[in-house]
Amino acid sequence: MKPYKIVCGDVLAFLRTAETVDCIIADPPDNIGLRYGEFVDTVSAEEYYSRIELLILESLRLCKTLWLSYYWKHDLRIKSIIERVLRCRHPAFGCKTFIWRFAFGQHNTSDCGSGFRFIVRLSRVEMLGQDIKVESERQRLGDARAAVGGRVPDDVWDFPRVCGTHAERQAWHPTQHPQGLMARMIRLCGAKSVYDLYSGTGTVLRVCKEMGVECTSVEIDQEYCRRVGGDLGIIFER
Repeated sequence: MKPYKIVCGDVLAFLRTAETVDCIIADPPDNIGLRYGEFVDTVSAEEYYSRIELLILESLRLCKTLWLSYYWKHDLRIKSIIERVLRCRHPAFGCKTFIWRFAFGQHNTSDCGSGFRFIVRLSRVEMLGQDIKVESERQRLGDARAAVGGRVPDDVWDFPRVCGTHAERQAWHPTQHPQGLMARMIRLCGAKSVYDLYSGTGTVLRVCKEMGVECTSVEIDQEYCRRVGGDLGIIFER
């Protein structure tokens, strides 16, 4: 595995021939009709969930920890898929759900707007945690009983959405996860090598370069690959 690489192609085709890796991060399209360059995010529900199941199966064959981020509307179906995969194929993996709670959620006039996203961690390794400690409430209040060095955060993670005014925003892409969120995932599982299955703006690749963690990033759209590669000085592969 080269230290930093972009592969232009389909994620399932990539996984079928890939080598083992510490951690896989997957933020697949939500099947809600967005256009990502040449790709339009619209398939039948059955095709969408079938691809999610294959993604999980192939990923768990290769990695110690899989982080899967998805839209709340898919929660029941995806949790059902995960339960079946772990019970029938990968019983050594445990499952934990995290909530990414964000500010700047999209405005909704007909119902309460969505202010969070599910992130599921499937893992067969012990989490480290010490490298992601945050200031505790006791520390903030000046309580002498506060643990020195802060505490490992709970499973609701507050990171604002990457909006147009943010320095890390790449305006040529419709969606983008914050770099701090990706860094926390990688640190928590102590990964030294990462596959990022939906590169998009290259957030995971950027974070891995800053952290000195090996990373291969996969993206189906050639123009996105070219843009990310140009920003980071990496020639993409097919």
